[in-house]
Amino acid sequence: MLTFTTVGSTKFDALVRAVLSKPVLTVLRQQGYTTLVVQSGDSEIDVGASTNTNAEDMTKVQKDGVDIEIWKFKPSLETEYNRADLVISHAGACCR
Repeated sequence: MLTFTTVGSTKFDALVRAVLSKPVLTVLRQQGYTTLVVQSGDSEIDVGASTNTNAEDMTKVQKDGVDIEIWKFKPSLETEYNRADLVISHAGACCR
């Protein structure tokens, strides 16, 4: 099963870090989710040492039993929404 996480074009480091954390990945795996696609926007992320980045600016990593694809920006999110069994997102922009 596939989980899709998106922050749109914003910067939401906390959400990206949370979804890539060991506790969240463990729960996803326990619930049967084997793939996580993250559209990280301007968020700064550290996925660890064993990464593979391709020409489309997509990074692949396997972490805590979950295959992860991380995109800074995807050309279209519609395909991911349609493929996903679970979507994790934020509720909108906020101000400080």
